[in-house]
Amino acid sequence: VREAAFMYSTAVAVFLVILVAALQGSAPRESPLPYHIPLDPEGSLELSWNVSYTQEAIHFQLLVRRLKAGVLFGMSDRGELENADLVVLWTDGDTAYFADGTVHLVYGILEEPFRSLEAINGSGLQTGLQRVQLLKPNIPEPELPPDTYTMEVQAPNIQIPSQETTYWCYIKELPKGFSRHHIIKYEPIVTEGNEALVHHMEVFQCAPEMDNVPHFSGPCDSKMKPDRLNYCRHVLAAWALGAK
Repeated sequence: VREAAFMYSTAVAVFLVILVAALQGSAPRESPLPYHIPLDPEGSLELSWNVSYTQEAIHFQLLVRRLKAGVLFGMSDRGELENADLVVLWTDGDTAYFADGTVHLVYGILEEPFRSLEAINGSGLQTGLQRVQLLKPNIPEPELPPDTYTMEVQAPNIQIPSQETTYWCYIKELPKGFSRHHIIKYEPIVTEGNEALVHHMEVFQCAPEMDNVPHFSGPCDSKMKPDRLNYCRHVLAAWALGAK
């Protein structure tokens, strides 16, 4: 796969999901889209879809075998582009943002219909971004040894403050007699529904000089934060939005 582009949109009357992909091969073998039709005589555009009457939704997949500068797809009353409902994908051809690291996905939500692309005011849109690793390594998940020990470090239930950015600190004491272990894997635990709110997290090891572990759960800039938290500076694990 050299380049791929994914785009989701909605249309009037039915829920419409458009998946546009530039691939060098054919569609996935196990496709949940049973209906197929070529759109052009050369067969470079292939449309697949399914229909869900219970969800009142139609899902489309548009396979583009040789993506050039872009593609548009939609519906009209009599097959003309004028007054058609369209989804448009294009690129200026200068830069491709696909990488094997974190990719910044951007989106914009239109609050009202527009008659043309020129009428869209980008500065007035509800926009945002999401960080994700699009190019996943084709490596199977290894089986963990049967004697693997799992420990969760989770902050207790807290109410997320209304301010834009919050750094939350929480101390968790290891069990008594906890011996040396080798960390072979770590992953984030984010409460369902809060995935878009958590930007990053770090786990620090506290120095042995801290003989008495204080109990604290609160904002990291709180005046109530114990001074002994300064002993906790060695990073054991770090995770940021978009990592997996």
